[in-house]
Amino acid sequence: MSPESLKDKKQHKIVHVTKFAASTLLRSVIFAIIFASIIVVSVGVYLTYQYSYQYNDKLLPGVIVNGIDLSGYTKNQVDQFVTTQNQQLQEATALTLQYPDGEVATFSASILKVAYQAEPIYKKAYLIGRPLTNLRGLLSAISQIILKQKTYLTVFPQYSLSEVENNLMQKYKETYTAPQDALFTIQNKKVVAFQIDKPGESLDTKSALVEAKQYFQQDPIKPRKPIVISVSTIIVQAKIPMEEANELGIVEEIGRGVSNFAHSGPPRVFNIKLVSSRINGTLVPKGEIFSFIASAGEISSKTGYQDGYAIISGQTVLSDGGGVCQESTTLFRAALNAGLPIVAWKNHSYRVRYYENDSKPGFDATVYAPRTDFKFKNDTPAHILVQSSISGTILTLTFYGKKDGRVATVSESRVWDVAPPPEVLYKDDPTIPKGQTKQVDFSAWGAKAAFDYKVVRNGEVLQERTFTSVYRPWQAVYLVGTM
Repeated sequence: MSPESLKDKKQHKIVHVTKFAASTLLRSVIFAIIFASIIVVSVGVYLTYQYSYQYNDKLLPGVIVNGIDLSGYTKNQVDQFVTTQNQQLQEATALTLQYPDGEVATFSASILKVAYQAEPIYKKAYLIGRPLTNLRGLLSAISQIILKQKTYLTVFPQYSLSEVENNLMQKYKETYTAPQDALFTIQNKKVVAFQIDKPGESLDTKSALVEAKQYFQQDPIKPRKPIVISVSTIIVQAKIPMEEANELGIVEEIGRGVSNFAHSGPPRVFNIKLVSSRINGTLVPKGEIFSFIASAGEISSKTGYQDGYAIISGQTVLSDGGGVCQESTTLFRAALNAGLPIVAWKNHSYRVRYYENDSKPGFDATVYAPRTDFKFKNDTPAHILVQSSISGTILTLTFYGKKDGRVATVSESRVWDVAPPPEVLYKDDPTIPKGQTKQVDFSAWGAKAAFDYKVVRNGEVLQERTFTSVYRPWQAVYLVGTM
């Protein structure tokens, strides 16, 4: 046989095999399509039967709501399930707000209107595996009914926080304090408008509401318990701090002195208030010395002072400005608390009751121009502002400046050599009607008193001194009318 004949015979055989393979493949595809159609039709018929008869208006098998198997539940059964869940909510739900001042507000489940809603739960659960008209529903139905897989559905109760918000806002309004911006205005070398910056306070209502919402969004499968929400305080800073209100370095309080002038007569009270207003606002530059006499100015009837009792030349007499030593005494106490060097100081000749209303003997300072002055030095890193104020019978001197780490220690007063006052002295006075008397001096016990003063900064002793006072026994004097 020729080579051409062999070649034709091979080609004919290849064509025959190819046709046979194609025919076999075609029959396989047709068979597969028929088989698949039978399967699809069978599944469809089966699912249609299940939908139409066994699960008509019922949840498909494998539907788990909040951990509870609701397979095959009807609408009424879902309603009953929700009713049971709501009963448990009512028993277990309570929210309490606890405020920083100790006040509490508790909200029950009924106030919070917390409840599951049956209709939305049923609709959402019913749609699992439905409808069969789309691929997603069909695949879900196959998974639920044929493959027996489970679908877990988590639902949360509805609730209302309106009463909680109202309570928070009411408490917020009651407790809110606005921050105070610093004020610092200088006129004629004195501060005429001053206010230290103060932070305000507010309630953190936003965080409390977030925590309340999280309470209702917790895993519903876990047991629910009442919750207590601690409402915290927020510090609200001032917009203008003291360091931005002045260029003198004054940023904070560095010392304070207090005295009580109770039982003072009207002229004495008047003079205390007057000298307080004139000392108030005094600026003491860094490195300079404060002088009471220089700061207060002339103390006389010409400058507005009234006659009041003062100790002059060993006697208690009426004098212009009697009572101004209440200011110098309080300045002395403020300077000690601020840890400042005391440059000039002298105690009174005898113990004055006004200075012992709230203090032991030894913490007073007398002034009498031009001989006796009270002075301290400003050795701090900034100016010192002296603020004097009166509330009732309480006089307060506050020093503002900049702290440098110094710590002042003032010991308790030691009192010894206590001596009784001399006998009462009666003097005839022809200016007073006969039969009348007038007390012009008051008895006081004599004593010696001392206290220790020490100022330390970073281990270095800046001041160490003992202040000793000697008080003479004082005689009560009455004028007897002879007119």
